[in-house]
Amino acid sequence: MSRGVKSLSLGLILLLLAACGSGADEAAWTTFSSPQGRFKAEFPSEPAKQVQRVPAAGDPLELVVYASESDNEAVSVSYVDYAAEPAGENLKKVLDSAAEGASSAVSGLNLTKNPTTFLTRDAIDFTTEAAPNLLTGRAVMVGSRMYVLQVVAPKSVKSDSFDRLASSFELISGSQTTPQSSPSPAITLSVPSIGPIAPSLGPISPTQGP
Repeated sequence: MSRGVKSLSLGLILLLLAACGSGADEAAWTTFSSPQGRFKAEFPSEPAKQVQRVPAAGDPLELVVYASESDNEAVSVSYVDYAAEPAGENLKKVLDSAAEGASSAVSGLNLTKNPTTFLTRDAIDFTTEAAPNLLTGRAVMVGSRMYVLQVVAPKSVKSDSFDRLASSFELISGSQTTPQSSPSPAITLSVPSIGPIAPSLGPISPTQGP
């Protein structure tokens, strides 16, 4: 990949703060597998699949989002395929842009970014404030595919939902996807409007199936 991604604006918006003030109900979580996405993870409920064609430098790219909501949290796993696997400084730029794009998508403040490893691969953890909520995320590159895990929850509530999502996330074998042909994707994504933080951003119509 000759140039890094300019921005990868991935985000999910919180609905309402539950009166109980707790995180997602652990008893309600379910394991979901996506053969096409080549992953499995736990969600508060069966996630809806959302697909969006997004502009890039070259052909548009396809963003796939699996999103699930509890009474007071939104949980998602997203992925997008690129033409080539980034490496070195390009990889750092791609991961960094994912964090910055997610924050930009929710008009976030006080973005924090911390390089880490996940599934034995380079990754980045990030948080951003979208009052009264906190978005917590992780982006990881697996070959030419980027996965982004995100949880939006009230700042006032201590939530372990992101830890549960991340610890349950596993790669599985599944159908292979041909990398998309854009040689240098420069992506700006809109945010599915799940709640009142960004009412001007239209929702992505959910489709069914893994």
